[in-house]
Amino acid sequence: MDTVLETANPAPHMTLLFISAVVILIAGHGLLFFWLKRYSEQTLNEPLSESDTTASLPIDKSRITSWNPLFTAARKILQQTLDSMPDEIRSEADRVPWTLRKWSEAGLLGLFTGYEPDRLSEAGNIQIFLGNIYLYCDEDMDEYCKEVRITYLHELGHHLGWDEDDLEARGLG
Repeated sequence: MDTVLETANPAPHMTLLFISAVVILIAGHGLLFFWLKRYSEQTLNEPLSESDTTASLPIDKSRITSWNPLFTAARKILQQTLDSMPDEIRSEADRVPWTLRKWSEAGLLGLFTGYEPDRLSEAGNIQIFLGNIYLYCDEDMDEYCKEVRITYLHELGHHLGWDEDDLEARGLG
């Protein structure tokens, strides 16, 4: 069974608050693009290409004998990522629950459910597949931490309605 960590999901019936958030988001969309682009350039040497977003199959799950360090590092990286966001962006990111999972049988590193092309998604969940990321990074913890961050930002971009080409253009491919 996967170990799961999820953020709180706000009540969907707060229409006025939602409208205010959309107005702030539209005004801050350029700020979000700027922050994500700057942040990815500062923390990563080379962005991943679209073909690099899945791990090699088949997965040798026996190579991971202890999950605690992977979950601990991922929680820390995600908290640091959220803490470094400007308030306007952080409030939007806080609306999207995220889940840490051990594996994706499809070989995915991350997944956003609820994607709506070219617009802010009304609902959704970001899933980060720690085992896939760790093996993709050849069991290197420094690379693992960088990839957890970029995978989260990539999936958050899908929440904003960005497709793979949009993400690639922003260095989050």
